[in-house]
Amino acid sequence: MNVNSTKDLSTVTATIDGADSPYLYRLPNICPRFPDGALVKAGIDPSLGLNPFSGRTTSLLQSCELTASDPSGQNPQLWGVAIGITSNNIDELINQSRIHVVKSNVAIGPHSEFVYHSDGDTALDCEAAWGTFFGAVMLNYSGNTWYPNDPCAKVVDIARVLYPYIPSRPGRRR
Repeated sequence: MNVNSTKDLSTVTATIDGADSPYLYRLPNICPRFPDGALVKAGIDPSLGLNPFSGRTTSLLQSCELTASDPSGQNPQLWGVAIGITSNNIDELINQSRIHVVKSNVAIGPHSEFVYHSDGDTALDCEAAWGTFFGAVMLNYSGNTWYPNDPCAKVVDIARVLYPYIPSRPGRRR
């Protein structure tokens, strides 16, 4: 597999184990990929910063934590979302005993997304993931009691807005 190819792989879903993936140790820092306009459209406040989980671009997982500000100013944030990419394929991710799928086949671009809860999630949390050519994309939404909403609907909305900024060509991962 040519990891520098410019071929559009937006409809390809990896099936190889993450530990054997050619993208293991080649995942980009995804934080800079999201333009302010897209973050605002997703309800995220870019002025609160993009907090990368790891500054390394050579790991199994790259993640970016984002938050929505409280317009009332009474709370530090309304909610937060962590967006991660991994070389693990979607089956490796979803078929873990700690994952409890709530919905499957949710359309995100050309992909079908899984919406799920993980062990330890509260009623204010919900997660989503879909497969990609390099492995999988994961979103972990965390709500707060002072901002009631449907966390699973919210994570799907965020995924649909930010989907276009996830790498779709091997040579454009950087």
